[in-house]
Amino acid sequence: MALIYLLLASSSLAEAAAAAVRYHRLVSEAGVVALDRGPRRSRLVYRPSVAPGTMHPQQVEAIVTGMVTAAGWIAPDWTPVSVTFAHPAIGDPRRYTEILRCPVVFDAAENAVTVRTAELERPRALTDPELVALHRRHADGLLGGLPATAMLRTRVRGWLDQADLLRAGPEDLRDVLFLSSRTLRRALREEGTSWRELLDEARHMRALQLLRTTGLPLEAVARQVGLSGAAALVRAFTRWRHMTPGAYRRHHAHNSVASPEDPA
Repeated sequence: MALIYLLLASSSLAEAAAAAVRYHRLVSEAGVVALDRGPRRSRLVYRPSVAPGTMHPQQVEAIVTGMVTAAGWIAPDWTPVSVTFAHPAIGDPRRYTEILRCPVVFDAAENAVTVRTAELERPRALTDPELVALHRRHADGLLGGLPATAMLRTRVRGWLDQADLLRAGPEDLRDVLFLSSRTLRRALREEGTSWRELLDEARHMRALQLLRTTGLPLEAVARQVGLSGAAALVRAFTRWRHMTPGAYRRHHAHNSVASPEDPA
């Protein structure tokens, strides 16, 4: 309820959107809300972050529809420019248009509510800054009591641990993280990393495991880590560990009797 009270007390849609971004975890930890501002159009985006099969499209629709409804409480004469969903339409698309009062697009890149940027800053009458500050302090206290959540890069790492690295691409995570490849790349960039860096890291870890636990020839190891051949593996592994795969394997075999840990 803390977020609801804060939204109702907001002085503008912009202030309400900022509250939704910051405090959405108080409502649900199944996803995150982000505000993508533009000069003429802005988008309030919902990105599910749970494992596949644990969140139905109807739940995403309920959250996005809730955003539109809450904005209507704050600015009764406001209507969104459009609403998009990343999943296919479940029922008659015309019903969505009737309920949300705007064009609705399915199979889009993101789950988002697009608004006119100028309407974000339109002030509301009869707002109470002291009441807003009170609700914000209460929400901050509740937020501070929640455990830390795994970042997106952690979830991508977990997926890559089990993936076919020869064929893995960011588009493969659409049905896992409910993110388009473009959105995934942007979100990872915001966390200070990239798909390429995480894929390179996954190949490194997979190569270490295979070299330690199997006697596969380098050509086979290269295929399993998603590289073109033994020569590419030697170049990549030398960059990762400053030694060749063969030298690493010999070094590990020599020291494995003394210690089960990787000494490199």
